Amino acid sequence: PESVSWGSATASDGNATFVAFSESEAGILFQRIGAAGTEFSSQLKLQMPGTASIGAPAIATSGDRVYVAWLQAAYGMNEDHVVLAASHDGGRTFSTPVLAGRPTGHGAWDLSIDADGENVFVAWSDDRDRLWTAGSRDAGRTFPCQAVITAPGMPTMAGSYDIAVDGPRVHWVWLGDDFDAYTRRSVDGGRTIG
Repeated sequence: PESVSWGSATASDGNATFVAFSESEAGILFQRIGAAGTEFSSQLKLQMPGTASIGAPAIATSGDRVYVAWLQAAYGMNEDHVVLAASHDGGRTFSTPVLAGRPTGHGAWDLSIDADGENVFVAWSDDRDRLWTAGSRDAGRTFPCQAVITAPGMPTMAGSYDIAVDGPRVHWVWLGDDFDAYTRRSVDGGRTIG
């Protein structure tokens, strides 16, 4: 009764529905709902001790892989950052959360995520309204790709962006402060960005 839930995210793989949400006492929780809608798994706590979730989580699915990302504050770190927990068995178990990229010195807000197979990318904005991305090509184990997507001097309208992953192709789209839509893409899993 003392705990409050907020900020839910849902996704489906066609066989199950996945729900993640932030809960004031337990942090980021995850639940798997069977195809009939009557089979509910126990809630899995994804967040590690000594951390605090900021805002709502985000979910992406691809086959048996389920990825949950959220913004996190942690003791010993001076800014909010993006973390990701991955499941390789349809949301039944999850890996220990890992940093999705490295902290930038300018915080993280307005999280977005998408995945295709082992390619999973997150995007977020910082306190300068720049759009950042971090990508993994090994199902969320490591995030070797990290870059600012927006051009210098061209901030985003905060939260007005999205990301799509299709195999090795990654597409970012955002609304600029001039209210025009912009896009960039990578055709090699984030190794280079056009």
